[in-house]
Amino acid sequence: MGFYLDKSFSIDFGTKLESARSLILGVPFDSTTTAIPGSRQAPLRVREAFFQKETANLNLYDLGNLVCVPANITETGKRVEYTLREIRKKSSSPIFTLGGEHLITYWTTKILEPDILLVFDAHFDLKDQVNGEKYTHCTFLRRIIEETNIRIIVVGGRAFDDDEKLFVEKHKEQLIFTSSFEKINEICKDKKTYISVDVDVFDPVFAPGTGTPESNGLDTRQFFNIFENLNIDLLGGDVVEINPLLDDKANRTSVLAADVLFELIKKSQK
Repeated sequence: MGFYLDKSFSIDFGTKLESARSLILGVPFDSTTTAIPGSRQAPLRVREAFFQKETANLNLYDLGNLVCVPANITETGKRVEYTLREIRKKSSSPIFTLGGEHLITYWTTKILEPDILLVFDAHFDLKDQVNGEKYTHCTFLRRIIEETNIRIIVVGGRAFDDDEKLFVEKHKEQLIFTSSFEKINEICKDKKTYISVDVDVFDPVFAPGTGTPESNGLDTRQFFNIFENLNIDLLGGDVVEINPLLDDKANRTSVLAADVLFELIKKSQK
């Protein structure tokens, strides 16, 4: 399992993989980014912020970072999938991934196989292809819908094109848009759920360090109000699209991403 893992980036929480209740994995891949690349640096920055939080009551194990292959989507995907399979042989605990770009959600859900994928994202990410490539951070959600029966709930989506809108109309049974935690809880009842948070779901005032920011996003109070009221069986999750190169001097976006990761892990251990 360790062949594709770089432990030099991990935090030592004093636990063992086999006994930890939640796992952290960094996937520093950003080769399909359509804006300024740099989200590959986020796992380190988010860990730095996460290290400042009160984690004594959390039972965690940090697997380190996956050794990605820059510009090679296929090989990096194979490494993610292989590593997750190997992890699953040793632990059934929820796995939380730090991106990196949003394409990683395609790979992680392929192996973890949730019933529900709950996505917080400004963009629909339902494009068919970008520059001839069908597997990118703009297309991953379309691929999941085409290739699986996972039901998808999108919160905060506000940026889309006509083709994506048409795709939504054709897949209303599998693809749901809502910000109601009551409705989310109803859909997710007795279902294994994976939560993916793209930080561009937040208004840029709260998360300036992301490649494709969109105005009129969620504020932090709205997000955490929805999040705190979720009553779900959490299989795993990810926090993606943080770009430290675009963040402010206070590393506001990385700090917010660490807050999101912290809440994900807490929810998985309730």
